[in-house]
Parts: sequence; C-alpha cells; structure tokens
Amino acid sequence: MPKTSKNQNPNKTQKKESNFVERTRKNVEEKIEPVTAQALLKMWEEDVNVFDLFYIDRRVRQIMEQVFEPVSFFDAEVQKKRMEVLKRAIDEVKKQKVNREINENLENEQRDKRCEPVCKKIVKLLLNDELIYSDEKYFEEAIEQDDELLAQNRIRSFMDGLFAKLELSINKHLKDAGDKLWGCEKEDISMKQLDFILKK
Repeated sequence: MPKTSKNQNPNKTQKKESNFVERTRKNVEEKIEPVTAQALLKMWEEDVNVFDLFYIDRRVRQIMEQVFEPVSFFDAEVQKKRMEVLKRAIDEVKKQKVNREINENLENEQRDKRCEPVCKKIVKLLLNDELIYSDEKYFEEAIEQDDELLAQNRIRSFMDGLFAKLELSINKHLKDAGDKLWGCEKEDISMKQLDFILKK
C-alpha cells in the first residue's frame, strides 16, 4: 500500500463540501415550506391558470436579476479585512510541508523522485507575492463579485426549491382533481368513460 503523508488528507475538502451541501439542502427544504404555502395562496387569490406557473418561474428569475443589477456590493472596509485574511491564509499556505507518497512501482518511483524537486520549485514560484498580487484590481473586483454571487446563489437555491415544490403541489392537485372527475385514477380510465366525457 502507498504511504500517505500525515499532513495530506484528500477527503477533508470533499467531506467539508458534502456537509455544506447537505446542510444547505436541509435548510432550504425546511424554510421553503411556508414560502410555498404563501405563494400557492397568492396564486389562488389571483386565480391564475395552472400552467401560468412556468411563466411565473421565468418572470421571478428575471425580476431577481433586475433588482440585483443596480446594487453595488463594494465596501472598502470589507475589502480591507478580506485582503488581510487572504494574505494571512496565503502566508500559511506557503509554510505547509507536503511529503510525497511512495510509489510501489519502481520505475514510477524513480520518476516521482526525480521530478519532486522540480514540482516543489514550481509551487514556490507560483506562491509568490509579486505574482499573486500583480493585478491590484483583481482581488477587489473578485471579492465584490464573490459577495454578490454568495447572495444570488443563496436566493437562487430558495427559488429552485420553491418552484420545484410548487410544480409538485400543482401536479398533485391536478391528479387529485382528475381522479375526482373520473371517479378513478388515470390508469383505470376505460375507453367508454373517455368516450362519454368527449361526447358531453
């Protein structure tokens, strides 16, 4: 078995991401329930057509884009603090020591050993302040965009959850209404029943 360095943990990021996704999913599922109920009530009050839902979905997303467009997420104090945190983190990254895994295949092990100094030199060259901070505007604009995306993605997750639940709810109501109209489930409708309704 290949030896793995103690400070290497390939599953850490994956596990963290998985926990984040699962926690977000549960939060959206829980919090979107009352919103769905209110949206359905408003649809009922306005007596919209059942299939207007697809237009409503598109229009809500369009409005959301429009309300975000004129708003600036730039804040000088936030930029300063985020840059301080970023620089501290990058300085910590530079200090990290990573050991290479031993390859059981002798030929590959010789190649790995031969290339390791080159790989580490390239990492050092890339983790260079002059290179990383060479574009003064990059981090300023990236942080601003990041904050905007954080807000948009959070709201989008609720929008997606809402319209999925609305569609599910409307489909269930359509099925229940159909069952009540026919007196049976769709799969059990006979040709004579169909003919009777069409001749009405």
